[in-house]
Amino acid sequence: MKAGLMHGKAGLQAEREHAERAFKEDGAFAFLHDLTNCLRIGDITVWDGVHPSRTEEIKTNLNNAKSAQLGRINQARAAVLDGGPLPGDNASELLYDLNLPLRTHLDVLRDALERAAPVLTVGLQRAFALADARPDLLRSC
Repeated sequence: MKAGLMHGKAGLQAEREHAERAFKEDGAFAFLHDLTNCLRIGDITVWDGVHPSRTEEIKTNLNNAKSAQLGRINQARAAVLDGGPLPGDNASELLYDLNLPLRTHLDVLRDALERAAPVLTVGLQRAFALADARPDLLRSC
């Protein structure tokens, strides 16, 4: 599937439900790949803090499972964990450790989030209260 907008994507609801279930039932963090422009293999990666992370392809119809997709997931995992080739047509493409320091501005992000927290908290409380009172509004999103 080509990269694009999440909105209206077939299967998005199943992906969201899977991520929520992973958290509620297992205490795991599940990250939806469609939230990025760089995670292009699989739909979700799940971290449970005990086992190695796992990348999953979420299907609403189990008859649509494709071994090629699972093969790309396994090949990407081997590339990250074992230094194997990356998925794709060019087997010489590998991941490299560039030994460059990662420069971030996490201190600025932390300050911004600390300043925004009171406003975000009130906004989230209002959003949750509205969602409880009017669940029909969520279905239209």
